[in-house]
Amino acid sequence: MERKGKKVVKLQGNLNAVTQGAYIQLQNDLSNDPSTAQRILIDRIRFKAARLGFMEMAIMEGNDRVEDRYIIWSNNLRNDLAILLTCSSSPPLKCRG
Repeated sequence: MERKGKKVVKLQGNLNAVTQGAYIQLQNDLSNDPSTAQRILIDRIRFKAARLGFMEMAIMEGNDRVEDRYIIWSNNLRNDLAILLTCSSSPPLKCRG
């Protein structure tokens, strides 16, 4: 049990670095000049990715109660990423979610 706990602590310590890396990469994917709407969407994506990371840690610790919420959050994150991709290839005024 102690070994599993150390894994979770290590994952938790790296979670912020992972989401920060994803944030930077998303900005780079948008030519490092995202619009205000895209920046807000990227912030939401980063939050959801962090939340999913915590849910994954809970699942690894044996907490099965979060699995349904995990699926919902995962789908929501996927939808946000799809919207961001649509917005990045459309003119700002024509971007719709």
